[in-house]
Amino acid sequence: MAAPRSSLLPDPGHSKGRGHRRYRDLRKQDRPGRAGCDSHHHPDITEKKRSEREKKALEERLARSEKMEAIGTLAGGVAHDLNNILAGSSATPTCS
Repeated sequence: MAAPRSSLLPDPGHSKGRGHRRYRDLRKQDRPGRAGCDSHHHPDITEKKRSEREKKALEERLARSEKMEAIGTLAGGVAHDLNNILAGSSATPTCS
């Protein structure tokens, strides 16, 4: 059995210059007075796809930022504990 073909395909005939893709929704449209899908009317969903990619990128940046914040907090705690240990050992007088 062949894998189902995506109904949200790049529209190569409607590209906006180099590196830009336009997307068309090729799913059947249920519109009153029309049977099935009008082959000349496929809504342009390029902006929707762009905003989905942007949202995903922002979510990844937020996750990375939260990870870095957690690592910084952990490193600060370790440094503080190490400083307490070193301060205790240098403040102890030695008998010679």
